[in-house]
Amino acid sequence: MAAELLSEADGAFYAFAGVMLALYVVPATVLLELPFLVDIFATIAAENLVKRAYPAIPLLRALSLQSSIAQGSFVPDEIALRDQNERIAAVEGKLPKLQLEGTTVAVLDEPNIQPGDWLTLQTTLQRQHLEAGETAPLAATMYDHVDPKSPFRKEHVWFLVMDKGTGRLYAAWKCVDLSQQAAQKAGFLGPEVPGKYEFEVRVVCPAYLDVQAKVSLPVVVENR
Repeated sequence: MAAELLSEADGAFYAFAGVMLALYVVPATVLLELPFLVDIFATIAAENLVKRAYPAIPLLRALSLQSSIAQGSFVPDEIALRDQNERIAAVEGKLPKLQLEGTTVAVLDEPNIQPGDWLTLQTTLQRQHLEAGETAPLAATMYDHVDPKSPFRKEHVWFLVMDKGTGRLYAAWKCVDLSQQAAQKAGFLGPEVPGKYEFEVRVVCPAYLDVQAKVSLPVVVENR
């Protein structure tokens, strides 16, 4: 069953990616719409993957595609990362260094987690490349000289909450807070079956290749 769900969700992503690749043969004015289209897809994918208890892979691939468009490479290989670093150095910028601190998941005002409980996740994103009180500057991307006003030049991030075992996506949202410290609080429905789980909370910055951070959280769901 899990394989069927993954195949259906993954198929939607590949169909979308095929359309995106086909657009590379059209004028640059259309190419400017690519990040907007991918962002719309990511938003819709996040909502539906959570709603249908699907794996997070299609959303992760959409965010990866955003990074690829921003940095002009579909693969975060040595050459692409070198070009990215040179692009950052040219504007005297810093590659984002992200860290999650104080991450917890629990049922508010309850000592235990039971099947189908509403869980509350709390975490704080630390942008370690910034000083206290600073906000993230514009990212160094391929958009800089083509569309200086592009919102995708900002170091926005996505948060994902997943089951490390099955890949199921429990929650996902875009964060536009560019502060050095960005506190987050989100609620979502927990596992429906008693047992031991390991959640992964991941934060991804789509403006750059391979910029993310993650933490693991053990979760025990008890019988009612």
